[in-house]
Amino acid sequence: MIDHQELLEEIKRLRTIGGYPEALILLRQAVESEPTDTKVRFWLAVVLAEIGEHKEAEEHARQVLRLDAGHRDAARLLERIHQWESKAALAATGQK
Repeated sequence: MIDHQELLEEIKRLRTIGGYPEALILLRQAVESEPTDTKVRFWLAVVLAEIGEHKEAEEHARQVLRLDAGHRDAARLLERIHQWESKAALAATGQK
C-alpha cells in the first residue's frame, strides 16, 4: 500500500528543486505497483505535463478519468494540456 502523503511530500520537494527525473522514477514505480491508484497516476500526469511530455501526460490523465470519471483535477489537466499543445502548434507555425 502506498503512503500517499509521504509520496506527495517527496514529489513536491523534488519538483521544487528541479528533481523531475527522480520524481518520475518514484511515480512510475508507484503506478507499476498500484496501476489503478488514481492519485498516483494523476501526479504522474502532472509531472509529465510540467516537463512538456504532453502526450504521455494526456494518456495518464485519460486513464485517471477511465478509472474515476468524476476526477475534476484530471479533467482540468487535460484542458490545460490541450491549451499548451495549441499554443505550441501556433508557435511552430509562427503565429501568436
